[in-house]
Amino acid sequence: MSHPSETTQATQATGAKRRHWQIPHIYVILFVFIAIAAVATHFVPAGEFERIPGPNGRITIDAESFRFVEPNPTGIVDFMLAIPNGLMSAGEVVFFTFMIGGMFMVLRRTGIIEIGVDKLSRRFAGRSLLMIPTLMTVFAVVATIIGTQELALVYVPVILPLMIALRFDSVTAAAVALCATTAGFTTGILNPINTGLGQQLSNLPLYSGFGLRAAAFVVVLGAGIFFVMRYARKVQASPEQSLMAGDETEAEKRSLYQHATDEGALMANGRQKLAAIATFAFFGLLVYGVLRQGWFMMEMAGLFIVMGIVVGLIAGLTTDSICEAFNKGFRDVLVGAMIAGVARGVAVVLEDGQIMDTLVFGLGNLVGELPTLLSAIGMYVSQLAFNFVVPSGSGQALVTMPIMAPLSDIIGVTRQTAVLAYQLGDGVGNILFPTSGYFMATLAIAGVPWQKWVKFFFPLFCVWVLISMGFLAFAQATQWVG
Repeated sequence: MSHPSETTQATQATGAKRRHWQIPHIYVILFVFIAIAAVATHFVPAGEFERIPGPNGRITIDAESFRFVEPNPTGIVDFMLAIPNGLMSAGEVVFFTFMIGGMFMVLRRTGIIEIGVDKLSRRFAGRSLLMIPTLMTVFAVVATIIGTQELALVYVPVILPLMIALRFDSVTAAAVALCATTAGFTTGILNPINTGLGQQLSNLPLYSGFGLRAAAFVVVLGAGIFFVMRYARKVQASPEQSLMAGDETEAEKRSLYQHATDEGALMANGRQKLAAIATFAFFGLLVYGVLRQGWFMMEMAGLFIVMGIVVGLIAGLTTDSICEAFNKGFRDVLVGAMIAGVARGVAVVLEDGQIMDTLVFGLGNLVGELPTLLSAIGMYVSQLAFNFVVPSGSGQALVTMPIMAPLSDIIGVTRQTAVLAYQLGDGVGNILFPTSGYFMATLAIAGVPWQKWVKFFFPLFCVWVLISMGFLAFAQATQWVG
């Protein structure tokens, strides 16, 4: 017979285990999602829409053409190939992640990042918190104009050393880039990726509805800045409250970037000064390519390869040192690059099982059954849910807006409101759902596990959802037409 104290201790131990339950590893979560998608192909009827030419030569769907087709459920071999096919399908994101990781490791080897961080951290030491709203506003304005959320991948490695040197942490660096670009992209004042394409598909004047979208931009970005600054201030005052406290890699970053400001100022030699000038020239070329030439991940990745080599040679690194720096950078972002590919496996299973279109058709019917008062919010929720499997702004527009636009005419929602529901539903989930490739790659570059990011971001996600619903309720009540 057990002693009462032993029973009490066992109960306490069990309770402690329950209290210390953690979110499973991201690989486990994604594997479960892929398995659920595979099982769904055996129960959800297969269906498809006809594909037709859309705006700017893009392929979209004919909303009136849905039909059920012969089922193609996922078999054992299909399930085995889901992750390899996902990696192949997400190859652009995977390759870009490797190249940006390698290039920034070369820049670190040259010493110019440490020197630049030292100078900036000394200059902003007394007003470090002001860096957050300044950077977030700039990043958000860029995203709301050109619609490139993926630029967070470029921002993070640039600002990460500075955030660490200013006594913040890696979560702060990731948040400044991800929350700012998402706030700008989501509200899309002049965003061609979601606002422009959504309005073209809905036969609306291009970039109409500027006023309400601008108001949404200010409110969404303001909430994001407040939330990030509150967390950053807490970490700066008490580093043990950081979500990254106890992380070995985080400790290495602090040792690397924070000790310099405690000692004498770092000085650049002649070759390092030339390397810094070359680095700025390459980033200028990057901006030109993105804005004027339509460059995306592959072009940027190619530029980063050349940039790493040229800047490394100018700084005096040997070819072997440059190669080893690339290898070290590849290793540092390996997990994030793999996650971006594994996450794509969910959509691969749904597409190959021919139930992706069925899900879109079902969501449209579900929204159509809602009371008129809730129709706009129903559209938003359905777009947010669909964003889990298609985390691409243009991809989601091409699949959903040909359905949602004519549906809005039937259920008493203006087409302008339907486009806003798509925008808000598409953007916010991009930095929560692990199926978003660029987002997971950005976290990898920042060195922030997805589980810890969820702990940080989920409260802001809920606030952004409530703000979105508020704007949509206003649009529905006023029958907003822009």
